[in-house]
Parts: sequence; structure tokens; C-alpha cells
Amino acid sequence: MLTANLGAFSAGLDRAVDKIEKKFRARVIGSVNFTHSMILSRTPVHTGKSIRNYIWTVDKQYTGPQVGAAGTMPPGPTNSMSLGSEPRRPANEGRPTRSKLALDFKNPYRNFILTNVADTIKDLEYGLLPSPDRSRSPAGMFGITLQALSARIASGTI
Repeated sequence: MLTANLGAFSAGLDRAVDKIEKKFRARVIGSVNFTHSMILSRTPVHTGKSIRNYIWTVDKQYTGPQVGAAGTMPPGPTNSMSLGSEPRRPANEGRPTRSKLALDFKNPYRNFILTNVADTIKDLEYGLLPSPDRSRSPAGMFGITLQALSARIASGTI
């Protein structure tokens, strides 16, 4: 009888662990998707180089070379456009999106890292481009995304 109860107890623990891991994996995936969406939507696009250099990796940050912007269409009057409507955005969002789609969430306890190696990203984050008085994202992208992600995790909405 003790053996039967021990077996049932062990099976119950296994089911509980599976349920917790499934819920945790969903939260990790939700966190990555939220971060990706918010950071891209807040990143201004003129040439496209800054947004194109976002790369998702697992356990080790990207240290490869910076890549140039994709597409040859004129950037348009980006300083007078709302974020998201820039002509060069679609061509340059593909690379970071492909890197996100390549992530493997089978083990949700790994480190999912978003890196940007563009030489302009720091100035964009601090609201210095194209100039401090004409910045299209004066509050930056990373800090605001991290605050919003932390709030969602704390509230349980992710």
C-alpha cells in the first residue's frame, strides 16, 4: 500500500512539474515576444541600420559584425513621420524577426538575449539622434521596454 501511494504521489509531482514548466515556458515566450515587439516599435528608422542590427541569441550575446541597412528606397521625411510608418522599416525588421523565430524554447531556463551592435544604437537610446531637439524616441527603447516588461511580469499579464 505504501508503494502504491508513493507511486501515485510521484506521478502527481511529475504532473505538477510539467504544468509549472509549461506555464513558465509560456511566460518566457510571452516576454520575448513582448520585448521584440515593443523595442522594434520604439526604434526610429531612417536608414534602417539600427533596427536591422537587433539579434536574438540563446545563452551568449551576439558579437558578430554590424550589418548595413537593407533596401534602397529613399528614407522619406522620417523626422516628420510617426514611428512605424517609415518606408525602410519593413525591409530592415526582417533580420531581427528571423533571429527571434529561430529561438528554441524547449528549455525555457536558458538565457534569451537581445543584442544590437549598430554604432548608432547608443545615441538613439539616449535621444541624441538625429539631434537632441529632434529625437523621435527621446525616452529611448531599451530602458522603457525593460520597465514595461518588468511591470507586466510583476502584474502577471505575461
